[in-house]
Amino acid sequence: MAVARRYTALNDARLRDLPPMILILPASKTLDFGTVASALTPTQPAFMKEATALVKELKRLSPPKLAERMALSDKLAAQVFGYYQDWRTPFTPANAKAALLTYAGDLYDGLDAATLGEADIQFAQTHVRILSG
Repeated sequence: MAVARRYTALNDARLRDLPPMILILPASKTLDFGTVASALTPTQPAFMKEATALVKELKRLSPPKLAERMALSDKLAAQVFGYYQDWRTPFTPANAKAALLTYAGDLYDGLDAATLGEADIQFAQTHVRILSG
């Protein structure tokens, strides 16, 4: 059963006044840019102004400097360097993919975001945060 439907089933008078629970997920070092993104309406990151300023500085770092500062392997640092060089705004379906659909690995495989429906995605927009970068 989808997360949003489970929550709705529990949404009775006892729970209406409680603040929503926020689930914080870590980023994953495993990324999937190859799978075609879903047709869901994309959203923009919450801290776009700050992210833009940070990426502007990170674009100046070489792969070895990124490896040193982020404690990355040389291979991963080269990939991350490429991601920063390719970073362009505004984000569109042509140049970006939702973090929820991009990250892979045990946690994200279990989440199976590609199978979530519109109501589930809307629930996630309110209740899930992904630390990235």
